[in-house]
Amino acid sequence: MKSFFKDSARLLLMIIVFAMGCRSADSDDTNAALSVSMVNLIENVHNYGGKRVHVGGYLGVDMNLYLSKEHANAFDMKSSIPISDTDRGDIESSPCVRSFVFIEGRLAETDTDLYTLVDVSSVIQSGREGQVCLHRE
Repeated sequence: MKSFFKDSARLLLMIIVFAMGCRSADSDDTNAALSVSMVNLIENVHNYGGKRVHVGGYLGVDMNLYLSKEHANAFDMKSSIPISDTDRGDIESSPCVRSFVFIEGRLAETDTDLYTLVDVSSVIQSGREGQVCLHRE
């Protein structure tokens, strides 16, 4: 139970830092990523289809971005957004797997009316050091 509170506090801190440090998209700049919380993204996924987003969450071993570590451990797909930008293997092999991260990518609709993160441009591990696990131009 103590671990749950620690992870929850870490997620809350990550969301606060994320909200303070991320940029918002201007209406004229179609390439800028929208800063969005994981909860908002999951609940309103249709509002972000086709748009670049910058979101924080827990990167699971199955290449899904989860709301928390507990959701990842339970493979709670309703609390996650899949990442389909893994054909190079650079995200999967990064030290960011199994940690809280900030990720930027485009939210794309699949053939089955689901959404997935594609065209990922950055994955940054949260925490003091903020290790950059992936950066693409």
